[in-house]
Amino acid sequence: MMQRVAGRPVEKLWGKKAGIFGVFFVSGLLHEIAITLPVGSGYGLPTAYFAAHGLLVLLEGKLGKLLGKVLALLAVGLPLSFLFPPEFQSEVIARCLQFFDLLT
Repeated sequence: MMQRVAGRPVEKLWGKKAGIFGVFFVSGLLHEIAITLPVGSGYGLPTAYFAAHGLLVLLEGKLGKLLGKVLALLAVGLPLSFLFPPEFQSEVIARCLQFFDLLT
């Protein structure tokens, strides 16, 4: 879906690499709406998180598959606080866990 909405139009204007990055960038913007707007905090962090992943996908071809995948796995796990700022963790994630009795 993101390829149709963002990737292909950007690719037509600026080329294949821009189209790939565009998918990640637009995904970051959508995550801004879902994560930062409800809690009013952490603006820009989800977009930065997804933009970094887009850059890593573009670098993967130059670094080789194995090194690229290792970097991608590290990039997903290590900066999760960028994707889920503390306010979102406490106001949304913790409340959901409490609702389902998964957090005491």
